[in-house]
Amino acid sequence: MLHNLDLQLLIIVIILIFFCIVCCLVLCELYYKRQRMKWRAAAVSSSEIFVTSEQQQKTR
Repeated sequence: MLHNLDLQLLIIVIILIFFCIVCCLVLCELYYKRQRMKWRAAAVSSSEIFVTSEQQQKTR
């Protein structure tokens, strides 16, 4: 009886740990995607600034 209870507890702990790992991976993935979108937006805005500054230099 006691051994069986220990086994059930172990299984529950393993499931909880697995669930936590999956949640962390999902959160990291979402955070990474959001950050990548921010980086992409920043890259686009910085390249636009670069292009406009080049155009201004040409017009001078």
